[in-house]
Amino acid sequence: MLRYFTKLLRKTLCKTDFIGRLGVDEFVVLIRNLDMPEKAEIIARTVIDSLTLSITIAPDEKVEIGASIGISYYKGAMLDKIALIRQADIAMNEVKRHGRNAYRVFSHDL
Repeated sequence: MLRYFTKLLRKTLCKTDFIGRLGVDEFVVLIRNLDMPEKAEIIARTVIDSLTLSITIAPDEKVEIGASIGISYYKGAMLDKIALIRQADIAMNEVKRHGRNAYRVFSHDL
């Protein structure tokens, strides 16, 4: 299932984007050189749309796949990678609390 998910994710993103696996069902995507931060939200919506599906694994058994995405980006001074991932994780957990299959951009209000 993870291989299938990764294959779909790779098809959705650009070849220059970095995809890494953080945990059992968590991935991190690094998109470099976005000319507008809002493009991260467009990419997130595209990823969610492409990864939201139902897969039949047995005659009477289906698996629902979806994506909850937290977005963190930096302006100007570079955050360290741990802080950047932590911020994205906070935003993702906010999505999960409010229904899943969506994205949220990190803000200090979270």
